[in-house]
Amino acid sequence: LYLFSDGTVYVLRQHATKVEDAPTVHVLPMGERVATAMSFSAISGVLAVGADNGDVLLFVVADGGELQAAACRAFGQGGDGRVTALGWTPDGSAVACAHASGHVVVRSSLGYELNVSRVRKLNGDPVSASMVCWGGGGTRLFVFGSGQAPSAAAMAFARAALGTGVGEGTSARVCLFSDDKVLVHDCAFADMRGTGDDVEPGLQWQAAQVPSEYVSGAWPLRHVAVSGDGRHVAVAGKRGLAVLAMASRKWRLLRTQQQEQAVRVTGGLLWLGDYVVAACAVGGLARLMFFSRRRALDADTAHVENLDAAPVALSSHDSLLLVLCADMHVRQYAVFADNNGSLRVSFRRSVDLRGAGLRLRQLRSLQWVPSAAFDRRPAFLVHEGARLRVVDGLGRSGQVLSERAELTITSGVHFGNMHSTVWWFDGSQLCAALISLEDFMDGAGLVDARRLVVRPEFFPVAIAADLGMAVGVDQDWTLEDSAVVGLAQLPVRAKLYLHNILDRMLSSGAEHDALLYAACFEHLAFFPHAMEILLHEVLEREAASSSEVGALVLRRVVAMLENFASFHEVVAHCARKTEAAFWAVLFDCVGGPERFFRQCLALDRLDTATQCLIILQTLEPASVSEANVLALLNRAAAAHNRALCIEILRFARMAGESDDTMRRMVARLTAKN
Repeated sequence: LYLFSDGTVYVLRQHATKVEDAPTVHVLPMGERVATAMSFSAISGVLAVGADNGDVLLFVVADGGELQAAACRAFGQGGDGRVTALGWTPDGSAVACAHASGHVVVRSSLGYELNVSRVRKLNGDPVSASMVCWGGGGTRLFVFGSGQAPSAAAMAFARAALGTGVGEGTSARVCLFSDDKVLVHDCAFADMRGTGDDVEPGLQWQAAQVPSEYVSGAWPLRHVAVSGDGRHVAVAGKRGLAVLAMASRKWRLLRTQQQEQAVRVTGGLLWLGDYVVAACAVGGLARLMFFSRRRALDADTAHVENLDAAPVALSSHDSLLLVLCADMHVRQYAVFADNNGSLRVSFRRSVDLRGAGLRLRQLRSLQWVPSAAFDRRPAFLVHEGARLRVVDGLGRSGQVLSERAELTITSGVHFGNMHSTVWWFDGSQLCAALISLEDFMDGAGLVDARRLVVRPEFFPVAIAADLGMAVGVDQDWTLEDSAVVGLAQLPVRAKLYLHNILDRMLSSGAEHDALLYAACFEHLAFFPHAMEILLHEVLEREAASSSEVGALVLRRVVAMLENFASFHEVVAHCARKTEAAFWAVLFDCVGGPERFFRQCLALDRLDTATQCLIILQTLEPASVSEANVLALLNRAAAAHNRALCIEILRFARMAGESDDTMRRMVARLTAKN
């Protein structure tokens, strides 16, 4: 890669299979922009190019070695946006973009804006950086200015705990870490009722300082894992490890200094129940070590499984543990622990992936694709650089899910034929593929028809599968160098995806699976709201298209909702928030407005029936509407619900009922009282 003074970027490529041939040269497409800076991350396989107008263009190295345009991110802070310097984190997960205005924008590997800061000199002038570089584990950024009076600044960051150890807590909880702190969000969304599909829970961070005696010798922190219940956190730096009990804020270190010096976590950390699993090297020997959170942290008493090669990546699913080693073999273990604290680890099998062409340097995670036929047809999700692909148990590379993936999470509620969901974030949208057991039984792979897209306006770092939510963090302000902003003020947001998955299932005809999946969430407080979003989106889509397929999906949605107690509430709320022109389409699927109204009365849901009065008046003849208003008034009077009676009379007056009708209503009401 060559950046010339005229702002042109030349790409010189030598073909690996034809070394004797002359290298090919081509110009990187920049449009009308003039390149001013560039930086390439060999870990993420992404090239960042900054332009004179402030744009940052990102190119990924696709299969075959070609550079493909992935994203173009504009500078939105005002002033001189010319990019003066770019710098990648050591692991290639983020790039710092310095602009002439003094703004430093930190973006994820595919361009999502994570943080905006403005660096100034002591006299208040902005610093136009000539170089930016990351220190430690990517939690501290150094900015160097140019000019007659060179300046420098250091900026501290907290980063998400997204490493090579993929476990239930890491995938489901928001955890950040800095040089010497760990922050865990409790993700208490279950009882919340949002007004849209975005949820903001407020400030619920729990912060803990890592002991200085550990940080001083083990800095920087490299691996962080949260237990499934969020009560314990394990961290590991360049040597040793430490475990935190969140309730007491007490840390446990390895028993002796000699143990801390000997244990080096190389393949990741994760929690399996009460045990933290460390893929590490101990005195030059590759091992899996299991430490109980109920006992002292002691390498001599920990359960140990010896490995044939250095561990590279670690992941778990239920009680199964996968370890990828440097010899390109994946080892599978079954882990069993009882209430007495005893542990049994059973080696199941080893899968040879030498033929899959794994790039260990770029490996972000390796996870098992859940399947009932693991012993017969295992499949793995391999995330390398920006590519996400499926590798089968014979070591053959299968379907490429995405060439633009920043992070990958597998999650799911086990039900019916559907078993799990694969999520990946491409820098702007959260994509998912629904996994069917049959997809792997018949070798079909991941079916494109079952993909869906969710567009969260934040950076997702976890999937709360038991809540049907994607959870992430978002900083929507600009930090000045003089500002003091605590990490605990970083907002955590969540976005419902339950309705998206149900929509996709029903559209593909998987009605039984959709019903089973929805039933898993019926106990949640926001379940009616999620169903309302589903019904509203399908109704609007069907009304806009007027196709038979759209009408069929709407009827499937209604048929599914009829199985839940909140059915009438969902339909009434959806109708009141939808244009009146759509009412006929909706109530044609539920059996007509009068039938629906009478069902509400029979179930003694008078408030819901009251919401339907305007719909009855619009869709039914006046005589039908008047009779049902009287019936509702009688029920409200019999229940001695004075406020509801007044509301019904007010509606009748506003609806233009005649004086005779109003007198009859008042007379009935008086007789009841």
